Amino acid sequence: MSEPSADAGDAEAVPAQQKDLDNQLQPQGQAVGEAGGSPPTEEEALPTEQTEEVVEAPVGDTASGAPSTGDDSTGGGSTGGGSTDSGSSDDDTIAEKLAQLETEATAARTKKNQADVALADLENRLTTLRAVQKDAETAATAYTAAYDALAREDTAYGEYLQSQEEGLRRQLGEDGVAGVEAVVKARSDRTKKLDRKARKAARTLASAESRRDRLKDRVKKRSDALAGWKKLTATVTAQHTELKTRREEIAKARQAGEYALAYWLLGSAAARRKSFGEGPRLIPPKDLEHKLLDAVTALADAQRALADAETAATTAKADLAAATKARDKHRAESEAQLRESLRTAGTHATTGESNA
Repeated sequence: MSEPSADAGDAEAVPAQQKDLDNQLQPQGQAVGEAGGSPPTEEEALPTEQTEEVVEAPVGDTASGAPSTGDDSTGGGSTGGGSTDSGSSDDDTIAEKLAQLETEATAARTKKNQADVALADLENRLTTLRAVQKDAETAATAYTAAYDALAREDTAYGEYLQSQEEGLRRQLGEDGVAGVEAVVKARSDRTKKLDRKARKAARTLASAESRRDRLKDRVKKRSDALAGWKKLTATVTAQHTELKTRREEIAKARQAGEYALAYWLLGSAAARRKSFGEGPRLIPPKDLEHKLLDAVTALADAQRALADAETAATTAKADLAAATKARDKHRAESEAQLRESLRTAGTHATTGESNA
């Protein structure tokens, strides 16, 4: 018997290898030849380029090229183990951080003050309610026991008023009732008029005093301005000293790298320098006499307006006192006068009815 050649052995080995490859490529549970399937050809058994696309998992962020941390729960590869607080970044300066903290502290203090006010209100309500609760049961028991008698008394009084009104209307007649109502209305109208006059006088006085106070401030400012013009050398020197101090603050901030602070200080200094233009300031010497004359005139005008305001306030104060006195006197005496007037009118009406 002749031995099989090497070519024959290789031919037998190829189908076996092909079968193993087919089993790997077939879906799980379906081997070659199952369910009526036929063995794949050599071209079908070979892996295609499309097969290679889906086997490699994405590594990290393909858009940015950042490596994955291997923890899908962090939502995008966060390495901090969770969100961080609003701490300062590397670019923050000490001044910026201080400003941030001061803003937050101010907001916190505002909330605390509001909470303190709310707490005080709640404690006051609790104290009042507890005091009521302490006596509520006793008061309810006493009122329940007395309610029936009080209700009967109230009903009886209502019936009394109704019956008396009917009787008096018959005795007075329509003209008599109209006369009573006219007298009562006149008293009420007088009371309302005096009240309105007193309130108006109070508003007038408040307005006059407010104007007087504003003019006092104006007189002081103009008096200070005149003093500044009179000593213009000292005034301008003081202004320059102040501006020099601000300039030194700006330079110090720049040297410290606090450019934001320096920029704000620069604007503040410019605004301050500009404000000097509203009063005594550096001017050509030839203009000083004119400025002094203007300052004297402005001060005199303000002083005259203040004197007029003082007079108006004094007058308004006297008017309020008189209006208040008339109102209070009417309140104290008008009821007695009303009673006397109605007593006479009632007698005439009764006499007239009797004579009839």
